[in-house]
Amino acid sequence: MPLEHYYSENAPYVEVLSWPHLVYLLFCVVAIFFFVRSHKTIRENREKVGRIMLGIILFQQIFLMYGWYLLTSSDLLKNALPLEMCRVSTILTIIFLITKDTRFMDVIFYFSIYALASLFYPKNVYHFLHVNGLSYMINHLMTVLTPIFGAIAYGWKPSWKAFTRAAVAFSLFLPVVIVVNHFTGGNYFYLVDRPFWNDLPAPLFIGITYVGTIAGFALVTRAIDLAVERVSAKKKIAV
Repeated sequence: MPLEHYYSENAPYVEVLSWPHLVYLLFCVVAIFFFVRSHKTIRENREKVGRIMLGIILFQQIFLMYGWYLLTSSDLLKNALPLEMCRVSTILTIIFLITKDTRFMDVIFYFSIYALASLFYPKNVYHFLHVNGLSYMINHLMTVLTPIFGAIAYGWKPSWKAFTRAAVAFSLFLPVVIVVNHFTGGNYFYLVDRPFWNDLPAPLFIGITYVGTIAGFALVTRAIDLAVERVSAKKKIAV
C-alpha cells in the first residue's frame, strides 16, 4: 500500500459497514463502555480526567486535523473552517474543559447527536490509519464522551433550558454555514454534497434540515425526561 494512502486527500473514503467503519464503531463503543464503567474514578478525579481530555483534543485539533489541512489542502477556507457540528462541539468542549461552565455543555450535547450519527453513517471519511481518519475518530469519540463526562463529573443533564440554548445556537449556526458555503464553495455541514436527498432543491433541503434538527433536539429532551420520570417512579415504589 503506497505511503500516500495514509495522508493524501485522494485516499479512498470509508464505505458504510466496511471493516474500517466497523473498527470505528467498535473502538468507540468499547471506549464509551469503559468510560461509563469508570464513572466513580472519573468523578473522584474529574480535574485530572478533564486535563487528559483537553490534551487529547488539542493534539487532535492542532497536529492531526489542522496540521493535515495545512500540509495537504490547497483551499483552507473551503475545507478547514470550524463549521461542522463536531468542530463547533470541539471548540466548545475546549472552552468547557478550561472554564468548567456547564452552559457550554448544553450546546455540546445536542450538537454531539450529529457526531453520533456521523459515526454510524460516515460521509467523506478516510480509514482510521489515515491521518485525517484518525483525527475523525478521535474528534467524534471525544465529542460523544464530553456530555457523558459532564454528567458524571459535574452533574450536568439535558433540560428544556439546555434545549432552548442549543436551538438558538443551531439557528445562528445554519445561516452562517449557508453564507460561507456560498462564498467559499465549501460543503460545510454537508449542505451541498449531501449524504442523502441530493435531488431536493437547496431551500427545501435546508428547511427540512432546520425543522428536523430542532424537532430531533426536542424529541431527545422529551425522551430523557420520560426516562428520568420512570426511574424516579421505580425508586419511589421500591422505597
